[in-house]
Amino acid sequence: MTLRAGLAKVDVTVFEPGMAMLGWGRPDHVPERVAHPLHARALVIEEGGRALAHVVVDLCFVSTSLRVGVLAELARRGVPIAPSDVMLTATHTHAGPNGYSHAFFYDLGSLGFSRLVYETLVDGISDAIAEAHARLEPARLRLGAASVDGDVARNRSLDAHRQNRDALADGVDRELLALRVDDRAGRGLGVLSLFALHATSIHGDVRALHPDHKGLAAEAFEGWARGAGHAPHFVALFGQGAAGDVSPNVRFDASRGVMVGARGDDEASARHVADAQVDATRRAFEGASLELTGPIDAAARHVDFEERFVPPSFAGGVPARTTRARLGLAMAAGTAEGPGPLGRSPLPRRWGARDPKITLLEVGPDVRRRLLGVDPRRAPIPHAAFEHARRAGGLDRAWIPTVLPVQVMRLGRFALAALPNEPTTTVGHRLRARLEPLLGVDRLHVQGYANAYAGYLTTPEEYARQRYEGAYTLFGPHTLGAFEHALGELGDELCGEPRAVSGPPLLTCTEAELASRAFSDPGPA
Repeated sequence: MTLRAGLAKVDVTVFEPGMAMLGWGRPDHVPERVAHPLHARALVIEEGGRALAHVVVDLCFVSTSLRVGVLAELARRGVPIAPSDVMLTATHTHAGPNGYSHAFFYDLGSLGFSRLVYETLVDGISDAIAEAHARLEPARLRLGAASVDGDVARNRSLDAHRQNRDALADGVDRELLALRVDDRAGRGLGVLSLFALHATSIHGDVRALHPDHKGLAAEAFEGWARGAGHAPHFVALFGQGAAGDVSPNVRFDASRGVMVGARGDDEASARHVADAQVDATRRAFEGASLELTGPIDAAARHVDFEERFVPPSFAGGVPARTTRARLGLAMAAGTAEGPGPLGRSPLPRRWGARDPKITLLEVGPDVRRRLLGVDPRRAPIPHAAFEHARRAGGLDRAWIPTVLPVQVMRLGRFALAALPNEPTTTVGHRLRARLEPLLGVDRLHVQGYANAYAGYLTTPEEYARQRYEGAYTLFGPHTLGAFEHALGELGDELCGEPRAVSGPPLLTCTEAELASRAFSDPGPA
């Protein structure tokens, strides 16, 4: 059977005037201009009538509501791609719009839901997939790899990383993968570049919409490819990986009080990081040698991760369960590149306990007392976030999704395992070691920031340290085992035909609930 591919790129630049951006959690992080446009880029691969779509969009994350909206729009338009075969991923830029999630926790930094932002993103992502599908043509796929070296990445939680028995020396996986897409004549149509690195070069004191280093790298590589004689409509997708503990901010700026990039300002630092990825992608693209001839396949399911049974082989030899969804106190400390409300000092954990997390906020469904045991709707605190909570509807739903999609996509001897959170470097390595033999592939990429968002994913050893990433790992010390088990089970569903996505529905809200949460510009921050 002939393998075909198509790519497309659509502008999705949008923000709600007066609404804070998503990522840094700062109410004063309100865009005043567009530094660079935001895009949704789509790659569609088809063989034997079955098509798979991989999307990279310049956002902090993909929300469950965004996934539900895009799948509904594709069905309405009659685009013949099954829900199990659509993988939506984000670059994780912290300078993109907010207001498109139905999960109430993400209202707290932006104070509401934006119909403008949500509908623009649903339409733009759907346009990209539909256009890529319409451009399908006979194609050749090859995979290459290269190293991203230099002062562009550091592990921001080395103390936690070094608790792992399989820790890397500097805590950074520097391998970049490039999936090269050529037409029959050998001319490049596009590339999917995959490298794990937080998109946090642009900090929370910059009031401009910005795709960060991933978006800059994609634009630069597209320019290089067209100049090198590849397709005039060449599309470069620069995606994420297991980036939970990896930052581009490599030095401390005393005047700003945070870790920053290697260059003089955020824009220059973002370009520096982008250039390093462009260079590695070009080397991987030109040296790509692993031929991917099919078959192509994908599987997905929705899993409720609260209090989920974890078999002994995924839980250190004894049966275990995940916990109810909770944020830990240490999350309030933030990180050295973005301190939280309680500063950067390490916060206490429960010593000698099976679960060392001290609960800051309960975020699962049907939880009445949430913030340090207090219902924020009844807290007499004159703060905009509490006032928003008092008037908002739908608060008995999960504040952060607990029913989450997991997905595997296979392209011959290469596979992607999609996670709805931010896996750390060691999580990525362990999942790869576990899943490659189960899926029968030569290479697997752990794709974070995919299809939904529910915080971080740490190893049990990292979780025990209860730094920012561990405190934002929602379901307790066996969270990794639960995701590992769920992904492993998907291997049995890779059967050549698309299957319905099983499991409970993803988190969405009613129109009345969203209306009660509609954003209203509070004026100057």
